[in-house]
Amino acid sequence: MIAWLRCISVVTLCAGITGGHLIPFDTEQVFDLKNVVELRDFSEDAHKISYVTSGQLTVRSVWNLNEKQLLSFELSSLSLKPSKNNNFGSKEFSSLEEKPFYVLFIANIPRTFYSDITSNISQRNLQKGIASLFYLSYRDDTTVEEDVLGNCTAVYKRFSSKKIKKTKSNCNKWSHVLHRRLEKVLDVAKESYHEIDYGLSEEGGLETVSSFERHTFRVAMTEHLGSWVDALTTIRHMKSHKLDKGLYDITPDKLASEIKGSNLVAESERNSPSQKGPSLKEFLNPFRKKLINQELGNKDDSGIFIELLPAFRRASKKQLKQLFISSENKDIINTLLDLLGAAQSEAGYDAVMSVYDFENGENFDRLEKYLQCLAIGTRPNKYIIESLFQKVIGGEIPDERLKETALLSVCSMVRQLKQFFPEEDQVYVEVKTHVLNSLDNCRDSRCKSTYIRCLQNLLDSSTISKLLSIALTDTPNPSVAAMKALRAFDINIFLERNRKDFEKIFYQHGRKFDSSARTLSLDILLDMGPSEEQLGELLEILPRKGESSEIKTYFLQKLKILSDRCPKFSNKLRRVLSGRKHIFNYDVFAPNGLTTVLERMFSTSALFNGSLISTQEVHRGILKRGLVEMEISSGNEAARIFSLALYTCGLWSIIGSDSEDGNLNEDDLSDETAVTAGMEITVLGSRMRPLVFFTGNAELMSHAWSGTASEPTSAYQSTLLIHDHEAYVVLHNGFSIHLELSSANSVDLFGNVELSLWNRNARTKIHKNSGWTVSGTTSILNPFKKFKHTFSATTSPNIALVADVDFYSTLKLCIQLDRVEDNVKVSSNLSSISADNKELIENSTNSEWKSPGFTMALNQKNNEMCNILLE
Repeated sequence: MIAWLRCISVVTLCAGITGGHLIPFDTEQVFDLKNVVELRDFSEDAHKISYVTSGQLTVRSVWNLNEKQLLSFELSSLSLKPSKNNNFGSKEFSSLEEKPFYVLFIANIPRTFYSDITSNISQRNLQKGIASLFYLSYRDDTTVEEDVLGNCTAVYKRFSSKKIKKTKSNCNKWSHVLHRRLEKVLDVAKESYHEIDYGLSEEGGLETVSSFERHTFRVAMTEHLGSWVDALTTIRHMKSHKLDKGLYDITPDKLASEIKGSNLVAESERNSPSQKGPSLKEFLNPFRKKLINQELGNKDDSGIFIELLPAFRRASKKQLKQLFISSENKDIINTLLDLLGAAQSEAGYDAVMSVYDFENGENFDRLEKYLQCLAIGTRPNKYIIESLFQKVIGGEIPDERLKETALLSVCSMVRQLKQFFPEEDQVYVEVKTHVLNSLDNCRDSRCKSTYIRCLQNLLDSSTISKLLSIALTDTPNPSVAAMKALRAFDINIFLERNRKDFEKIFYQHGRKFDSSARTLSLDILLDMGPSEEQLGELLEILPRKGESSEIKTYFLQKLKILSDRCPKFSNKLRRVLSGRKHIFNYDVFAPNGLTTVLERMFSTSALFNGSLISTQEVHRGILKRGLVEMEISSGNEAARIFSLALYTCGLWSIIGSDSEDGNLNEDDLSDETAVTAGMEITVLGSRMRPLVFFTGNAELMSHAWSGTASEPTSAYQSTLLIHDHEAYVVLHNGFSIHLELSSANSVDLFGNVELSLWNRNARTKIHKNSGWTVSGTTSILNPFKKFKHTFSATTSPNIALVADVDFYSTLKLCIQLDRVEDNVKVSSNLSSISADNKELIENSTNSEWKSPGFTMALNQKNNEMCNILLE
């Protein structure tokens, strides 16, 4: 008896778990269908625009055989209305009425979709979204399903025979990214959530469906810019009756012979830009006066850049060529080159190559600017890479400086091409092989340094061993160049065995190394996260007699930066020092070096957190290597936007400076025998060709006596494309979200030097004017009315540096670093756009944050020097 009851219980339980069919065989079920979509901004008040799509859904079971069931779906009385009084009226969708679509289910799984609507992708996707709501498992389960959102992980939770919840994640249609920056802080942070609640009858038939999904899109570097989309779809059973199958002579085979079947995955939909409008010349005219060089470095220029860029991407070679040869554009050529470099279009490249010949020396500045702009774009073009590479290896670029710039640009572009399209391996291998072979054939340090810079732009992990070999065994200049290239790699790419090589350089095992190579190796060793034992070994150089005081000073200031940045590292350092009393004392922690390493926040605005990282490596009281890096960060992620490095060699012999450091031979082992100075710029990870200020005493004295550097001189002028993001996300209702984000930074870096050999003093002024504009759009695409959220932000984080040097007797140096007052303005617009392209603004908000100017505190020694010099 007990066994018999157990058997009945098992059978009953299994029947409850397995369930029947959502739509019983040979029946017609009528449902009320409603879909509410809300588009919101990220403001504190969360302004929104929303609409309701409602109608009647009739589902018929028109054919069945064993585990197979063919369902007919028909929408009627479908309308679009505002969920609130948004004044954009309602729209009847007669084109969808009386056009049934069909889905073949096998074992309750939707397998094949049939619809005779072929011209309208949005309508087909809407149908697929509705059909996907009928995909249900009756048991607790975790599985991979394919529906309108592509392949998703589905987790089922069965609360009772009448209530089941499905939670979906990792859907591949939630993020179809067309373009993006690879740095996380320059990306868009996306989050998606979707759950569906099913209510069933006693027999397992469908009573209710409630599908809720939320998608948030936030500009990763700030919490104030972005959009979120909520969508709620509900289905409620209204009535049912027996189906007269004589009226529906339909089978899967018959459907397949008339309509091509497909799966339920949403078809790709694109928001095509309108081809109508003014010509490129007419589009450019209103902005012409704002695009001259004198206007660079402000937010108006960066905003215009973003507005013009799409038109330049679409323009033909003929249109673009006409812009360059027109006399009215002679004052804005540099901005046009910025735009074409960011566009990275074949037409733009062909236009520039047809106007500016590499054989003509007068074209040097414009060609180099265009090539540099290509290097930092986000849409690497295989045609441009291959064409430019052939010019490099084919001897079509006679100027060695342009040839180097072209190869540096090719290396940057081919690296991005490989990252976005891993299958594009052939051209990448060809470029890498050429660089490595050329490096092996070099016979002097300048040649080696050139190709090492190319390897830095390639950032290929397979070249790490080559770079380490150069750093360990070559002459000082290539050794330092190799260390700079290694410093550019992601720190996580280095292996434990690489640590030993960096330690050889820092500890000078086997030979002496240039101080710049040592400080760079120290940076890597610290970033690799040393253990307490390894950190203790590093600290042992501090009390060591005969060690360079500048190296000690550099090390101590790096420790302070890391301790301030990371509490975990700070605690580790305290533990290590607590067991080393011979290190943890005033004499050791107060070296007399002039080297300065510091990190200061130059922006804590609503738009982004920005840090200024400055390294001033000193030799005999004179700057040897100066580096200023501008970094933006969010959470644990950071990206270096701009790096400016100054280098000198042999200046101490002209100025006659000396040092208390008794180990001068360790500080400067440069290959250069002449007095030299120059500048190196890295933009968004792409190294530019170094600029040489002077070589030799004659050139230096010529500058000093003529005063050529005393007038403000531009060192770098350009408008940089920072963000370039485009993506599509499919909602479960079948409609798509289109996300676009762009930002541009207009930069004007200029400075001057006033030098008096008679009074033995000098003053250096460096200004970085910067205008930044961020602009984004989130659109919900449906065939009847588009809903859009447009947001933008502007800021001008300008920085000024003044350095006073007095070398009359004892060297005195005073540095003043100022952040200029700034306003951050943010705007947000929510609007609807009808089929005839009439836009109605539903909600518009503007916000403003003021950032006061300030002078950054450097260190106590600098304060004391400034008090003496500026009294």
